[in-house]
Amino acid sequence: MMKNIFRYILISFCFITIPILYITIVSSHIVPKKFLKEDWPNVKRTAELVTVGYFKKDKNLDIVIDIVNPPEEYYTHEVYVSGYAGKDKNQRISVIVDFNKNYKVTNLSENN
Repeated sequence: MMKNIFRYILISFCFITIPILYITIVSSHIVPKKFLKEDWPNVKRTAELVTVGYFKKDKNLDIVIDIVNPPEEYYTHEVYVSGYAGKDKNQRISVIVDFNKNYKVTNLSENN
């Protein structure tokens, strides 16, 4: 009787945890097409242009972009953009551009 219960628990545990682990591991290593070498220059340039346009239109501020990076750990549909306001290099600006939502600027942070 105990053997059957142990066997049932072990099999149930395996059928539940193995698929969850597989999905977690596989999904964290899938690279969106936008981050591949042939598409990344276009994504990077578009993220820069959208960010500059956003600040020009909504904030009436000229900015200079100096860093455009994809996320390092998990591949999401986001591009991290940072730069500074016009002539003031001390006024740092960072945004996240979501290219899955038609290059929408999100998570704005300004450091003075």
